Amino acid sequence: MKKISAIIASIGLTAASTGVAFAANPPVSVSTKLCPPAFSNLCGVNIASSNGLVGGIIQVLFIIAILAALFFLIYGGIRWITSGGDKGKVDQARSTIVAALVGLIIAFLAFAITNFVLIFFTGQGTSQLTLPKLI
Repeated sequence: MKKISAIIASIGLTAASTGVAFAANPPVSVSTKLCPPAFSNLCGVNIASSNGLVGGIIQVLFIIAILAALFFLIYGGIRWITSGGDKGKVDQARSTIVAALVGLIIAFLAFAITNFVLIFFTGQGTSQLTLPKLI
């Protein structure tokens, strides 16, 4: 457990020093530094207007769900490695990994079903979804 704490602390220090270096040298433009092509739809969401807000919220929730599942997958792997061959700890780690994989599958299915339903009823996916305006 001390090794895990040391690893987490070193990752935290590395992230903190990277954040300080990043804050000292701000990016020239958002599109070139912060938005790789894979995330261009998410980075193009304009929070000031209602257009794209619902789709942006759905995408952000999807990303949070994936990151949480990946965190638990890594956590289960670390627990398995540090179990020391204890049958009970290995079973707990295995159940954590299985739950993380089931969470990933559920997150992807939820996003796919939501996107399918939105395209079926509105003709717009989550990246193009806009709120209707009252006249």
